[in-house]
Amino acid sequence: MSLPLLEIEGAKVHFANRGTCVCAVDGVDLTVDEGEVLGLVGESGCGKTTLARAVMRLTPLTAGRIRFGGVDLNPAVGMSRRALNRIRPQFQMIFQDPYSSLNPRMTVFDALAEPLRVHGRVARRDVAGQVARLMEQVGLAARFARKYPHEFSGGQRQRIAIARALALEPRLIIADEPVSALDVSVQAQILNLLADLIRMRGLALILVSHDLAVVRHLAHRVAVMYMGRIVEMGATASLFGEPRHAYTRMLLAATPSLDPATARANLLKGPASALAPPGIFLDGYAR
Repeated sequence: MSLPLLEIEGAKVHFANRGTCVCAVDGVDLTVDEGEVLGLVGESGCGKTTLARAVMRLTPLTAGRIRFGGVDLNPAVGMSRRALNRIRPQFQMIFQDPYSSLNPRMTVFDALAEPLRVHGRVARRDVAGQVARLMEQVGLAARFARKYPHEFSGGQRQRIAIARALALEPRLIIADEPVSALDVSVQAQILNLLADLIRMRGLALILVSHDLAVVRHLAHRVAVMYMGRIVEMGATASLFGEPRHAYTRMLLAATPSLDPATARANLLKGPASALAPPGIFLDGYAR
């Protein structure tokens, strides 16, 4: 049996806040296989983005281990910056806000060419051709390569961000709320683009989202996160069809309804606070 592409064991990320400890991620165990789409869902503030940033080594772990392709990414076990730079091209991230994730002083060509140059993936004479191919793969004409991000719409900027993530031919992409900042009319286009790219390239994807419809459309498995912990995980069809955990059931019940009475009954009582954990739902499986 082959090893998972990504293994997360006991991951914790704690922050100090005015003398208290905020447990943003509090003991998460997850695996992602080659070519798998894992949906990571939960309300705002539950720790989804913090966990994604920890996998990318953008936020340090307080405790636990993260292994990619069998290699431990924890600097405490000897993962040097040089060793990390050799493996980093294999996992990339698409950030939530396409308006701030692109450098406004760089043209599209420079933004896509930079990772190719830094990691020496293509010869200098071939950079322009590779940038053009990346733009075409995400549905943008190569003639726009010399334009700046402010000259594009939100959906076009997110396509550029996707192209940048694909530039180094990664095995895993983490997409942090990739369509939440976009118009509804554009969201379906970006989701279909991601689905096509995953199928063509055989990529693994961690889809971080609070939009259950988006996750249901793309994910093979779903992990439900609450107060820094995974409270339920399973195949998409079974989790949506027969949720076992109380929080999962409430999350699904909170899906917007056209019936005002149903909408009021299904309304969550506001996001839980990591500063004052309510201590509910953490052991809420149906008996």
